Amino acid sequence: MRRIIAFIDADEEKLLEYHPDDGVGVAFEEEMGRVQQRGIHVDEWAISDADDTNLYARYLHYLFHWTMDHAENFDVFDSPMDYVQWQKNEYGTDPGKAFLLISVFEREIMTEGFSTQEAAKASMLAELKKEFLKENEEGEWERIAAQEEFECDCFGFGSDCAWSNLDDDYNCDWRIIPLPPVITD
Repeated sequence: MRRIIAFIDADEEKLLEYHPDDGVGVAFEEEMGRVQQRGIHVDEWAISDADDTNLYARYLHYLFHWTMDHAENFDVFDSPMDYVQWQKNEYGTDPGKAFLLISVFEREIMTEGFSTQEAAKASMLAELKKEFLKENEEGEWERIAAQEEFECDCFGFGSDCAWSNLDDDYNCDWRIIPLPPVITD
């Protein structure tokens, strides 16, 4: 017996038209029972839509396409991403991926969403710069802002946070948090 790996597109409306009391999975199994009479048997299957809100279903979709793309020119040193690595990669390419910049000025809290962490950090540093320039020179800011991280007595910043006590009467804090895609079952 030969094993064939294939993607099968199923017209959900048509399947459910013939199987109105069943879900897509049950309807698919019943239809596959008909082809079994011709020597084709489906051992295992999973619904795997590329745009599925279920992250695991999208991972299965990725694995299948990776397998098909590498079936002819397989390299033993090449392998698909594991789920954790794929999930990190998926967050970076998912249009739903976002970064939330939380800004706290004394007791006023504001939030703003960004599609990249770099954009959120640029906005955070722009706000910190406004505070810095109230008491300091532009050239001094450029020297400090060129660094990945900076901290002194009265202000500091890192890749995902910043703070300022430059004005003793007006304290400022910022934090960037990633917002992963919503995972539903």
